[in-house]
Amino acid sequence: MRKYVTYKRVSGGENQKSGLGLDAQERDIQLFLANYSETPFELIGEFVEVQTGTDDSRPELRAAIALAKKESGILVCAKLDRLSRRVSFLASLMED
Repeated sequence: MRKYVTYKRVSGGENQKSGLGLDAQERDIQLFLANYSETPFELIGEFVEVQTGTDDSRPELRAAIALAKKESGILVCAKLDRLSRRVSFLASLMED
């Protein structure tokens, strides 16, 4: 059975107040899981962070990655820019 860990991030400000950013990310993740994941699957963790994407020291992202590694799961996010705005950070995640 495939295991998934979800990660959602908003930068704060209006995104945090409205909740629309998180709702849209949740919708996209659920669409992926419903249409493209192996079935059955297990959602083993959900992580949400309110922090800018230019700051790479995000505890919830680190926890999501650690859980995915520990459980041999797949980290799912709505878009790459939710993980980071820095290409170098994304590249290091892909190498790891």
